[in-house]
Amino acid sequence: MLLDKLLIFWYKLQFIAQLYYFFTIKVSSNWPKKIVKVYTSFAEIKNVLSAGKLYVSDKIFGFQSDFLVHPGVIQHRLDTKRLIGDCDEHALYWCTAIKKSKLAKRVWFAYFSFKKRDLNTQKYIYNAHAVCVFRSLNNKYYWCDYGMPKEIKNIADFQTSYCETKKDRKSTLL
Repeated sequence: MLLDKLLIFWYKLQFIAQLYYFFTIKVSSNWPKKIVKVYTSFAEIKNVLSAGKLYVSDKIFGFQSDFLVHPGVIQHRLDTKRLIGDCDEHALYWCTAIKKSKLAKRVWFAYFSFKKRDLNTQKYIYNAHAVCVFRSLNNKYYWCDYGMPKEIKNIADFQTSYCETKKDRKSTLL
């Protein structure tokens, strides 16, 4: 399918996405922000993020976007009891909080595309998801988005693990 090939080509140009995310974080760094807190456990981070209940889709002037917000802005939103953003903001906050709290040896912000079947039309819809991936202090790999981190047996398979947790969406990797 042509769209599949275009998405694969797009991922070969990942530096464009990295530049875009850098730009959006830079722009949002001028918004009200606070210093990201230090945590003693993953459960504390999950509880602060309300296990994904603070999700709100990114919209700019009413249009769906993929605008990544500075971690300090996310902290300000948490402290003022506001919704913080979509999967990008949740993943970035996980990454920042884990790194700042020294709960892992290495931390990565990761994103991937997948397609899912629309249960009404039976057509495939293309989507993307951002997650935090990290190597723990005991050298095991984990990924997390909204809930507690889940262990990765093979670092290349965390995307499949995500799709398996979303079986009701009929998600498949591209």
